[in-house]
Amino acid sequence: MVSASSAILALESLADIHYAARGLFILSLLLSLLSVYFTLLQQRELVCMDTKTLRVWLWDGTLGTPPGSNGQPVWRSSLSSNIMLQASFELLAIAIALFLGALGFYLGLAYASRVDLSKGWDSNLACLVAFVTTAVFSLAFFGQSLGQKDRELTRCKALINESNSEVPARMHGFVEEAMKGPIRSDMPTHSQDNSVWR
Repeated sequence: MVSASSAILALESLADIHYAARGLFILSLLLSLLSVYFTLLQQRELVCMDTKTLRVWLWDGTLGTPPGSNGQPVWRSSLSSNIMLQASFELLAIAIALFLGALGFYLGLAYASRVDLSKGWDSNLACLVAFVTTAVFSLAFFGQSLGQKDRELTRCKALINESNSEVPARMHGFVEEAMKGPIRSDMPTHSQDNSVWR
């Protein structure tokens, strides 16, 4: 990400485009560097910790009684620790979004301003269409996959937690077996045994 943003900033044609495109690329570069920094910070903090020390590091020093704990006090998680654990991923995600937005903005302004980025008839328009098509397809495909997986996880949790389920008894056996460890290759799946899901 850092190298990609640096390479884009070195383009001579960027001087002929609105300064907002350069600003977005600079923000993407900055957030990418910060993501690397927070990743190294996590490694330095966590690499030498054992399990007990890690639990203390994740604790904010207070106790609480969340619903379902039967009044038993539990350690509350530290907001600072959660921010440090999530910072590198969140910064990198924002950097990628800014880079894609800046690239689309750059290609769109180059087409609108008639800046020659490459040879060929309507080459700027072709590059813009290719970028938009690929970005939209990728976002739609992976977004649909993530949404479908969330629905599957919700259904699985409902089957596991529901005490009076109408699922056949042998299905309960498969669920209990799956909760004990990794899924075995001899366990039937939807494609192997459709009767399990009826």
